[in-house]
Amino acid sequence: KGPQPIQRIRDRVLIASSSISYVVSQLEDKGWITREKDKDDKRVYMACLTEKGQSQMADIFPKHAETLTKAFDVLTKDELTILQQAFKKLSAQSTEV
Repeated sequence: KGPQPIQRIRDRVLIASSSISYVVSQLEDKGWITREKDKDDKRVYMACLTEKGQSQMADIFPKHAETLTKAFDVLTKDELTILQQAFKKLSAQSTEV
């Protein structure tokens, strides 16, 4: 999706502000992302995937998707619907906290 504000990433993965700084630093140290100031709002930092990061995502994402598929295969369609509704509710709540 291109460069993303670090705060948006924090909100999406539901971790504390102090933890996101550590995680971003670790990803930066590995060369997977760079941190850049937003062109329109200098208070905002953007996380940008590097070529190395894109390569890691291309390698990891299919394996992650396969693992999730196997994990959720034990649920019925009704159970998946209920779980999806619960996740939506939790996600909406997390943006209010």
